[in-house]
Amino acid sequence: MGQLWQATGPVSQVGKNSVPSIKAATKPSHDSHKPFVFTTSGSVKGPNWIPGIYDCRGDVTVHYLLGGRRIGSTLIPLQPDCKFAGQTVFNHLPHNGHLPRPVRLTVIVRYAGNGYLTPRKATPETISEG
Repeated sequence: MGQLWQATGPVSQVGKNSVPSIKAATKPSHDSHKPFVFTTSGSVKGPNWIPGIYDCRGDVTVHYLLGGRRIGSTLIPLQPDCKFAGQTVFNHLPHNGHLPRPVRLTVIVRYAGNGYLTPRKATPETISEG
């Protein structure tokens, strides 16, 4: 692998150590009234040897799962400060036969990566609606 050169010299090599950390939270954890609105926010942090101008690029995808079935998703661009925030609105309860109220959904947040950082998922969380 080659080195990335900047006007001041080599920044560093991109390699297996370019795995970012990602933190995310979805609020509220329970919404009982239509429309069901959830806001997911968080941040992505690359290794210290990668300047922020390079690791604060890319998109974050938020998937909402009912069982193993995706019922919604939102694409959120990463901001220059490496933070992200986006809303997802459900106008009705998802249904799959006889579901109890409230409906529990799993939230999967995934950073898509960029030329410097590899893709990474945050720890899944559970929310409920209804």
